[in-house]
Amino acid sequence: MLLGAFSALLFASSVHAHGYVQEWTINGATYKTIPLVNGYPDFTAPVQGIGRALQNGINPLFDPLSNSMTCNVGAYPAPKYANVTAGTNVTARWTSCKFFA
Repeated sequence: MLLGAFSALLFASSVHAHGYVQEWTINGATYKTIPLVNGYPDFTAPVQGIGRALQNGINPLFDPLSNSMTCNVGAYPAPKYANVTAGTNVTARWTSCKFFA
């Protein structure tokens, strides 16, 4: 039991809580999400791929009961989509970010 608790604490220090899905690979095709500007994601730029746009960028949400908790304030659908059928291989490329305040 103590070993499990210690392992959990050790792992927690390496968890990356902030980040985003940079691209999706669906049945071998790669789809970008958020555009990069100077190596950083620009959450206010129009999305060119599949992924929702966050019109106001990344801002903290303080009301856990708000509809914005899952979609952020002012989020809107991306202009593109990918068809996914049963049995399709889907991979998300998660990118950690350290620039969130």
